[in-house]
Amino acid sequence: MRRGAEVGLTDLLELSGSMGATRFAEPDGHPYDAEVVATTWVYANKDGSRDLRRRDNAPIPLVRYAELALQSPRGLREAWMFSHFAPCEAFVKALEAHKQALAASMT
Repeated sequence: MRRGAEVGLTDLLELSGSMGATRFAEPDGHPYDAEVVATTWVYANKDGSRDLRRRDNAPIPLVRYAELALQSPRGLREAWMFSHFAPCEAFVKALEAHKQALAASMT
């Protein structure tokens, strides 16, 4: 830890997690575990189709990424993006199940 850095604690029961999906064009390659959901082109027409006037018009994969956000009422705001969607989705479900189990054990 660097000098002057602050450390904070967050009650797990106050933590909320949310997840969404986003797509990115990956012209330089994509992670092996990412799901390719569509294709676009280096040169595309207004309707998204391939511009046939260009001979060197390579396809570009559109990849789905998971967006994971964790927040708390005391100011925690963290967000990450993951290339493998399913484990991220499982994490959010497990977090909520764990919170429910903790809350039940405290009553």
